Amino acid sequence: MHTDGKSRPKRAVKKPETFYNEHGHESGHGNDPFTLVPVGYYPNQKSAPFTVDIASNALLVMEFHSHLAYTEIIGLLGGRVVHKEDGSKQLKVEYVFPCRSTSTGIQCEMDPVSEMAAREVFEQKGLHVVGWYHSHPTFEPEPSIRDIENQTSYQDLFRDDASGVEPFIGVIITPYNSRNIVSDRSQFQFIHISKRWNLNNSYRLPFACLHNITQCETISNEVVEIIQNLITEYRTYEHKIDMNLRYGDITRLEKLMRSLKNHLFMSPENNEKFLLDLKEMIQKNFHGAISPQEEIPRQIDTIIHSLAI
Repeated sequence: MHTDGKSRPKRAVKKPETFYNEHGHESGHGNDPFTLVPVGYYPNQKSAPFTVDIASNALLVMEFHSHLAYTEIIGLLGGRVVHKEDGSKQLKVEYVFPCRSTSTGIQCEMDPVSEMAAREVFEQKGLHVVGWYHSHPTFEPEPSIRDIENQTSYQDLFRDDASGVEPFIGVIITPYNSRNIVSDRSQFQFIHISKRWNLNNSYRLPFACLHNITQCETISNEVVEIIQNLITEYRTYEHKIDMNLRYGDITRLEKLMRSLKNHLFMSPENNEKFLLDLKEMIQKNFHGAISPQEEIPRQIDTIIHSLAI
């Protein structure tokens, strides 16, 4: 693999713990907050506090966002909690709002102004904040101890006192992992922090969410506009990805296109048309001189029109 010339912090990985393992591992407040902790897995659906259903268009936006920067990106998930007849609960993720971050390369904090903007959009749509997402650009999508602390704080904030359920998830995306270079799929990890603690009670243990993907048969105008806004925002970003750099045997632009294709469920013709138009938009507007203000909106109109079949 060709490197991008930028140094990356190495993340230490702890031995995983599982829900059905009686033994924990030594840890403590003195640990490096960037140490990764592999998730555990619930033995069955009944053991999980809820299941997750996420729209493919939401995955599409998160996928696109994660490919744009060497630093970690961040955003919020909008949706609702559904109480099913059998007494189980389902957390439905229907919308993604990419937020600005105050990332320093090895940590990522959400800009409070964009967080408030996300909440306003969710309220207008009748949705609630049900999660957040961020990227680990080049290393495993396991939560760090700091991620666990942030996720736990969010869950405490959104806890239903009556049931004790904490309907808030975290999603971690890794687009450029050299250990996964043979795959055209980015790595996604859906996490929820369990009520179990590690051996010395310094943090609660992370678990993988049981999740299902709802396949969207169209790409909405709003999704296309979100993508356009991301291109506009990141084309002048100091740490944006050079899409012309190699990623194994392909360019990073080609890696992005292949990864996005995994979240498209339109007709094969519309899938290819969408990707070709998007690729052209990125080539014209993400690198080099900034295009005239009307250039991207015109291309957006072209994409939207091509999907209106």
